[in-house]
Amino acid sequence: MSRVNAEMKERIVPGAAAEVPFRESEMRYLFAGAFARGRTVLDLACGAGIGTHFLLQSGAQKCIGLDVDLDAVRYATVRYSDCAFTVCDGTRLCLPDGCVDLIVSFETIEHLSDMRAFFGECKRVLRNDGILLCSTPNRDVTRWDAADNPFHVKEIAIHEFLQLTNQFFVECGLYGQCEVNYPIHVMRRCLINLIGKVHLKRALKRLLPAAPVQICTETEFSPVPVSSSAQPVRPHVPRRYKQPRYAVIVARKLRSLST
Repeated sequence: MSRVNAEMKERIVPGAAAEVPFRESEMRYLFAGAFARGRTVLDLACGAGIGTHFLLQSGAQKCIGLDVDLDAVRYATVRYSDCAFTVCDGTRLCLPDGCVDLIVSFETIEHLSDMRAFFGECKRVLRNDGILLCSTPNRDVTRWDAADNPFHVKEIAIHEFLQLTNQFFVECGLYGQCEVNYPIHVMRRCLINLIGKVHLKRALKRLLPAAPVQICTETEFSPVPVSSSAQPVRPHVPRRYKQPRYAVIVARKLRSLST
């Protein structure tokens, strides 16, 4: 997880995040909260800690937040003192083997140069039958954006995400969020990109000024869905004309035969 100071722009900072990414993140943690009760939970790449705290409120026995960014960890430590936060790289976890029951890591692996090391470390620190919840942008959708996200090292498609997770875990269930009509999405993005290439974007901005980015002033995630444009996490059903913008996997660590 490099270039972290710049990547703070992508983090969900309570009371200062844009409305849409705040609600999208809220929905993912709402989904994760159903797995947290009674478990020791690791929130890997926890950022400012708002999601870590939500998992504790959802019934987790204990919540640990790890993030490579010192400023984010300092903020989380002060604001959410009932959780434990530490600076740590996502590919070299500062935790002993088999010490947590649930790992939640949303929008993380696309920031890493070594995804396999990340999954290997998650498997190592999970107890037998432990659960991993992991999400990442779906490259089949984001590849049509006007420009690649400068904070992402690599984005992968859903089938690549599933294949990679299956190398380390079992019972990998696939979910999606923010589904788009794929043909319409591609046509819309191609049109926008074409407008940019022929230098019409500035003229259109003058004629059709963009609405200002709405900031969410809330400082906590809600335990119930809030009316918004953000879609909940749902089981992924492959359909020809639909694609989720975010892929979410729920996987389990295989119980060792020696235990």
